[in-house]
Amino acid sequence: MRAAAVGAATPRGSSLRALDVMLTDDWLRVGGRLRRSPTLSFDEKHPIILDGRDHAVRLLVEHYHRRAGHANHEAVVNIIRERFWITRLRPTVKKVANACRLCRVRRAQPITPKMADLPERRLAFRQRPFTHTGVDYFGPLEVTVGRRREKRWAALFTCLTTRAVHMEVASSLSADSMIMALRRFMARRGQPDTLYSDHGTNFVGAAAELSELAWR
Repeated sequence: MRAAAVGAATPRGSSLRALDVMLTDDWLRVGGRLRRSPTLSFDEKHPIILDGRDHAVRLLVEHYHRRAGHANHEAVVNIIRERFWITRLRPTVKKVANACRLCRVRRAQPITPKMADLPERRLAFRQRPFTHTGVDYFGPLEVTVGRRREKRWAALFTCLTTRAVHMEVASSLSADSMIMALRRFMARRGQPDTLYSDHGTNFVGAAAELSELAWR
């Protein structure tokens, strides 16, 4: 500051030597080469130099951090440098953002839960495909029958061990339609030892009818 007050050069060991420091109204400002700019304000041409290690400067950075809507580091740096040249600005902005509770919540990563062990049916060894099978429906899909548009569903059978997929067309969501799709599936892939579903009404109804037939 003494060197700037008398118009002398900044000492060689100073970190401000490259800023062409000038003293105006008891404020150290950046000199630079923008004095003749007709569009920039005086503060933009000669920002005030502040020490980033000072607590008051940290409070100033926190103010601009909130004013910027908790934006990224470079956005806050650009807004601050419109009026101030703060030494060690980026580390200070980073510390303020790391201490900000809202920013910490935004950056939080969800914890991936530990997955349970695979069921025994998924680890079947040396068995034919579709020995253990899961089934579900998807749709409806519109198809053309003559001049009419009708709805159809697809029964999706998947092997729990090999993840192979087999699909059959179902004309409705009834239990009878499910039984017919299952018969066509078994004619092609064989009878599964276990069959899993999501307990939809068509699956429950089909299971009840098949159980009744098995007792006869």
